Amino acid sequence: MNTTNQSFKYPIVAMAAAVATVGALAVTYTPEPTTYTPAFTANTAPSQYELLQLRMTDNTKGQAVIRLDGFRITTTFEVEAFEDNYGVPGSEFTAVDVTSLDDVQVFDATGKRYNDFTDHIDHRNMNALIKAHIEKHRLVTLGDES
Repeated sequence: MNTTNQSFKYPIVAMAAAVATVGALAVTYTPEPTTYTPAFTANTAPSQYELLQLRMTDNTKGQAVIRLDGFRITTTFEVEAFEDNYGVPGSEFTAVDVTSLDDVQVFDATGKRYNDFTDHIDHRNMNALIKAHIEKHRLVTLGDES
């Protein structure tokens, strides 16, 4: 009998069948997309600021009343003046930086006092509001120490 052993073809056929099966599954499988839902989403609107009153008590100190989202905030502040320009001749002006906000008091529309709930963003925006008003109306002059 002249028979040849065909046993070496069985692993090749089995491997080809496994590759074809895995390939077919890989092509047809589409995973469900996972959606990310955050634990908490704050629904906040930006705050609104309005300068109601500003009074300079001297060349470096003053008082301001600011409306913040329906609340009235009274504060005292200190400024530091310096000479600045826009980079062209004749554009010199006195610029100011608000160096401190002190004695911040918060009131509602009826005058009831609240605890100070302002944060660093509110203080930064109040500083910018005070700075812009002082520079626009030239309330501080350089070299005039009162």
